[in-house]
Amino acid sequence: MRWLTPVVLLGASAVVFWMNSQGEQQVLVFSFIPRLFPSTEGDIFAQGRASAGLLAGIGLLSVFWQLSVSRRLAARDSELE
Repeated sequence: MRWLTPVVLLGASAVVFWMNSQGEQQVLVFSFIPRLFPSTEGDIFAQGRASAGLLAGIGLLSVFWQLSVSRRLAARDSELE
C-alpha cells in the first residue's frame, strides 16, 4: 500500500504526457503552472510539458521517499532480530 502514491503519480504523469503528445490542439494542464513557471505564460504546450514534469518529479520524490522508508524499516527489523 505504501507504493500506491508513487505508482498513481507516475501513472498520471505518463497519461498527461501521452495525452499532450497526441499532436492535437488540446493539452492537459494544471491551472497554476504559469504561476509556478512564469516562462510558460501564453505557451499552452510548455504548460503541458511542465504539468507532466511536475507530476513526474513529485512521483520520483515519493519513490525515493518510499525507498528510504523501506531501508529504515529493514534496518530496524534486522536490529530487532
